[in-house]
Order: sequence, then C-alpha cells, then structure tokens
Amino acid sequence: MPHHPIFEQFSSHSTPLTDGLSCDFLGSRFRPEWWVGWAAENVGNPPPLTEEYFEWADLLEAVSAARDTFTMIEVGGGFGRWGVRGGLAAMQKGLTPNLAFIEAEPQHASWLRDALELNGLNGRVIEAAIDYSGEPVPFAVRGGEYGAENWYGQATVNDPGALTEETYFGKPIVRGHLYDQILADPVTLEAAAGDLGVIDFLDSDSQGAEGAMVANSIVFLTDRVRRVHIGTHSTEVEAVCRDTFRAAGWRPVWDFSLGGEHETPFGPCNFEDGVQAWVNPNL
Repeated sequence: MPHHPIFEQFSSHSTPLTDGLSCDFLGSRFRPEWWVGWAAENVGNPPPLTEEYFEWADLLEAVSAARDTFTMIEVGGGFGRWGVRGGLAAMQKGLTPNLAFIEAEPQHASWLRDALELNGLNGRVIEAAIDYSGEPVPFAVRGGEYGAENWYGQATVNDPGALTEETYFGKPIVRGHLYDQILADPVTLEAAAGDLGVIDFLDSDSQGAEGAMVANSIVFLTDRVRRVHIGTHSTEVEAVCRDTFRAAGWRPVWDFSLGGEHETPFGPCNFEDGVQAWVNPNL
C-alpha cells in the first residue's frame, strides 16, 4: 500500500528487542503485561493500516512541524503510548520533548510513569478525569472479567452502587451493577495544560468525554493548540466535535466515523472508534 509520506522523514527502529519488551516503529519500549493480548512489535516498517495509522501520521506531522521544543498532551493516556512515541520522535529530530498526560485509572497512571522511565523520558502525569463539573467523577476501574491489564475503555459511568470497604490504589471502591468504580479527581483541559505554553499536539482518547472537552475548551484550543487528534466513541460526539471545530475555523485532516469500513487515501480501513484530526490555522 502507499504510505503517508511523513513516515519517510523518520528513521525506523530495525532491531527486535530481546529483553521481553514490546517495540514499535520508533523503538518505543513497553511491557507486554501492561496490555494482555496486545503487542506493538513492528520494527523496521511503518505501522499497518488500522485506525491507529492516522494517529501515527498526525503525531509525526506534529513533530515535523515543531521547532526547538515539542509540546504534547495526551488525554486518556493509558500507559502513555502516544506521548512516549511523540517524545522519541521529537528527540530523533533534535527537539526537546515537553510531555503531559491525563489518566484517571490509577494502575494505568502507574504504568505510564514506568513507561516514561523505560524510554528515558520525563513527563507530567495528571491522575484525573477530564470533567467540567468540579465534582468527583465516578470512574469505572473493573467490570466483569475486565481490569487494568485487559481494558482500556474505562470511562465515567452512571452506575449507582454501594460503597465497599475495599480500596483501589487507596481510593474506596463503589460496587455498581456493572462496574467497580472509584471517585476520580476532575480536571479541565485548561487547568491540566495551563503552564505548557503553545501545544503542538493534543491526542485524546477519553471514551466519550471528548465532546464535552471540545465544547467547553474550544477557546483554549484555538488560542493554544496547533493540532488535535481525537478518537470518537459515538456519532453524537462526532457531530459536536465536527461542528465546534468548524465554527472556530479549524481545518479538518481526517474525519472517519466509528464502526465500519471507510475508503482512505491508503486503502480501505476498518474503524472501531471514529477518527477526527484538525489543524488550527491560527497558530
């Protein structure tokens, strides 16, 4: 398949790891136990054509356009895949990485700190959920057989339950009908990114909270963020993001709706989440 030309601007990691770690196109190092059933091994080649291909392209385009410092914030960071990749890509171009992460799941936030250390990077990890109410956020941490090691779809939930005597990373567990929950600290995008200066790239996979983030923070985004990549989780959220960015004068890069196959410039691709990417012409 024809690859996005941005991949030609970066040197690929060509030596498989032998220490049990997982590795990817840029040489980012992750521990397989952080995500059971997933492996990032794709050394020597650009990533395959999945919905994440467009996230790779947006990330590398943002790095290529940066000067001196590459500033990035990852919302819904998990174990920090995209921020780590952004940091290593920036270093490859001689840029200083300036990284921040927002992640509400405590185990994932702990693994994220480990991932930064494993890859020789520094970054600020904000253990909170994007929210604009100012109130603690009911946040799912377990559901059925799913927990931190095999579930990265945790989200704020409406599943009332009973407070238990159990704790999860020091936070009391509320047991609902479907989920074990904790009360996560709320944080707005403005508060999380307030001292970062101009942000070259914002990557968001916040399991449905992205619509509220964009709607509440579009003035901040337009003033301070150059490029945005968003994984979308409903057609309603897609419409909010699309309408809000267009009204603010942003330029679309990708806009693929969730759940189905779409033709792309690189061939047909199946999308589970939706993908939107926008560039701010004002910065």
